[in-house]
Amino acid sequence: MKIGKTWAVFECDDVDDSRKLLSLMPPRLPSQYVHFFVEQTYVDRYGDLNEKLAHKKRNSVNLKAQANGSVVSLKLAGEKKYIVAYRCINSEILGNTFRFTFRKISSQENGLHRTAESDYLEAEVS
Repeated sequence: MKIGKTWAVFECDDVDDSRKLLSLMPPRLPSQYVHFFVEQTYVDRYGDLNEKLAHKKRNSVNLKAQANGSVVSLKLAGEKKYIVAYRCINSEILGNTFRFTFRKISSQENGLHRTAESDYLEAEVS
């Protein structure tokens, strides 16, 4: 089933290099909302009580999602699992697999960033 453009949020694991689809969101959502969603998802899944309270009060310095072009991610030092969101250009679900491409920043020339479409990446659909 073709989906097209969308924000896709994943739980990733460095140990087995897996990617699991958590959520799909409309492509026109502002990146601020996606940042907050990634942070909230991370806190809900991995945060202890103190981190949850700090995040609720927006006092958490450690739990700030980082953006790089059309990719928003949150990974704490020493952690093996992290949450990442891609602004997908082309996406589709084939059986139990979510396939997608996204716009990536490839290099910088004369102070300008060049972008290119990524190869297809895959993730498990649960």
